[in-house]
Amino acid sequence: MKTFPFIFGLFLIFTYACTPAPAEPTNGPVHMVLEPDPNFVPNSELAGRKAPSPSDSLEQARRDSIYFAEQKAHMARIEQEETIQIQQLLQKDKPNIRDYYLALPDGYVFDDCSEADYISMELRKKGITKEMPEIGYLQSRLAVENMDYGLYKDRTNQRDIIACMMEAPCGEYPCLPQEGFMVLLPSGTWQDITEEVMLQDPLTEKIWKYRVGFLMSYYLELPKQGTAIQIMSCKELDEGISAKSLGSMVWENGYFTAQLNKLGEVFFEKIDKFLLENPHHIRD
Repeated sequence: MKTFPFIFGLFLIFTYACTPAPAEPTNGPVHMVLEPDPNFVPNSELAGRKAPSPSDSLEQARRDSIYFAEQKAHMARIEQEETIQIQQLLQKDKPNIRDYYLALPDGYVFDDCSEADYISMELRKKGITKEMPEIGYLQSRLAVENMDYGLYKDRTNQRDIIACMMEAPCGEYPCLPQEGFMVLLPSGTWQDITEEVMLQDPLTEKIWKYRVGFLMSYYLELPKQGTAIQIMSCKELDEGISAKSLGSMVWENGYFTAQLNKLGEVFFEKIDKFLLENPHHIRD
């Protein structure tokens, strides 16, 4: 009987020695892996709708297929209309600003939030709000703001240049159309030549880049008379006073040259100083 305690003691020692040590504590959270319950059914009231049945999924797939097919067909019609418009434009001896406007790429007429089914040639025509063909000016309202278009004669290179700009775009917008200067090549394709006409003169280049990449504290206004583009300060930066002229960009020899007035010199000195202290506002 005395041997029993001895054997029992050996059993406890052996059991303790074979028991694995507890895992070291970690500083991170403890993750629990839960197996999904195969019998779980979502509560229709919490989910907001009942789980779709196979027939519902097939119906949705059918509707999606029809929708995408219609969108594809719509875009094919738009491309065909634009091709016809460009062909007619190339055949004209003296095309006017309306001819060019109707043939421009969609991005220079509609903003980048426009749905595909919103874009059409018929809508382009209805969107025209002002038209002055005798001076080569046209305005439309199919984007977030009015778009202005101007026809410039580049007699140095014997070509027509189409200026595309938003009207007084002060502030920031979630959706924007494209802006710039476009030329229609004899091949029927459009070419953006903004760098050729805006980056020849250092001051003009700075004003153009600051405007499209900074805070839109000023804007460029296409002329209703003559060829010079006006540089205008935004109203909200002028303490409620009407926009003031900061200078102009003179069209000569196929490109623009900026000329600032006294107010413009002070205005851009302030912007230069601000951007020197806040270089993150500068974007290419």
